[in-house]
Amino acid sequence: MKSVNRFTIHGNVGSVASFDKSTRVNIATNRNWRDEQGHAKEATDWVQVTVLEEKQAAWVAEN
Repeated sequence: MKSVNRFTIHGNVGSVASFDKSTRVNIATNRNWRDEQGHAKEATDWVQVTVLEEKQAAWVAEN
C-alpha cells in the first residue's frame, strides 16, 4: 500500500547536488529560544533532503 508523507521545511538552501535520477538539497533552519537566565539563544540545524522521483528531482535542481 502506497502512502504519502508530507512535510514543510522553512530555511535557507546551502547546497544542491544532482545525480542521475535524484537530487540532494541541504537546508539550514534556525531555532531561537531563551535560556534559564533569559538570554536569547540561536542555533542552526542542517536538514538533508533527497528527492528520488526523477521529474521532481530535476525541478528541484533547476529551481
